[in-house]
Amino acid sequence: MTVCLSAKPSYGLVIRKNGKSFDPQTFANTPSGRIQWVKKLIKLPGIIACLEATGIYHFDLGVALHNAGVLLMVVNPKTSHNFAKVLLKNSKTDAVDAQTLAEYAERMDFVAWTRPSDEKLAVRSFARRIHSLTRQRAAAKNHLHALCATSGTPKAVLKDAQLAITQLQKRIDHLISEALGLINHYPELKQTLALLTSIKGVGETSAIALMGELLLLPPNLSHREWLKFAGLDPHVNAYFQHLVANGKKPLQAVCAVMRKLLHAIHGMLKHDQPFDNSRFYAIPVSLPHNQISSK
Repeated sequence: MTVCLSAKPSYGLVIRKNGKSFDPQTFANTPSGRIQWVKKLIKLPGIIACLEATGIYHFDLGVALHNAGVLLMVVNPKTSHNFAKVLLKNSKTDAVDAQTLAEYAERMDFVAWTRPSDEKLAVRSFARRIHSLTRQRAAAKNHLHALCATSGTPKAVLKDAQLAITQLQKRIDHLISEALGLINHYPELKQTLALLTSIKGVGETSAIALMGELLLLPPNLSHREWLKFAGLDPHVNAYFQHLVANGKKPLQAVCAVMRKLLHAIHGMLKHDQPFDNSRFYAIPVSLPHNQISSK
C-alpha cells in the first residue's frame, strides 16, 4: 500500500492499494494537520509514503513521517514531472500530483529518504530565527529613520525606537553565539563552517544561513540541483564588475554571481576543500584596484 502526498501550503493525499487509487483528499500542511494524519497513516499496514521535494513545504512532513517509522521516499520534482509526462497527465492540481506520485511509488524501486541529523535541523532553526530577527531589525531601523525625519517626534518615541533596535541586535547576537556553540560541538559542522567562511565576503552569520538550508539537502544532489533549492546573499565583486563591464545589467550580474558562487560551494563541501579565489575568478592585472575588493 502506498500513500502519496503533494506537499504545499496545503497538500493532496492519495492512498493506492493493489493498483487502485482511493479518492484524493486535501489537508492543511500545518503542525496539527501533520500530527493528525501521521497518526492515521501509521495504522495502515505495510504503508510506503512518497513525497515530492517542494522546497520548504515537504520537509517538516517528511520528518514527521520518518519519526513515526513510516517508510518514506522523496522524489525530485523533475523526476515526478517527467513521469507525469509519460502518463500524459497535463493538468496540475494537488490531487493530480498526489495521484502521479502514488503511481510512481507503486512502479519504481523504493529508495529510502535520509533524515538529516538533529544537529543539522537545529542549525536550520537557528538560521531561520536569525533571519527573521534580522528582517525585524531592518524594519525597525527604517521606522526610526522615518521618525527622525519628522521634527515633531518626541524624544521618548525616538529613544523607544532605538531601544527596539538595540534589543533585536542583542537577540541576534545571542542566537549567533548559541548557533556557533552548537556547530563547534560537531566536527563535521565545524569543518563546513570553516570552509564557508574561507570565502571572502562570507562571514559567520552568512555561513550559518547557508548551512541551515544546504546541509538539509540530499547529499547526492548536483550543483545544478542545488540551484533549484537555494539563493545566496554574498557577492564576489570583481566577477560582478567583470559581468557589468561586459554588458550585463546589475541584476543579471548578481544572479550570475549567485549561481557561480553556489557552484563553488558545492564543490568545496563535496571535496572538503577551502575556497580558491583564483579558481572562482582570476582578476585581470589591468583591473583598477578600486574594483577588486571582495565586498
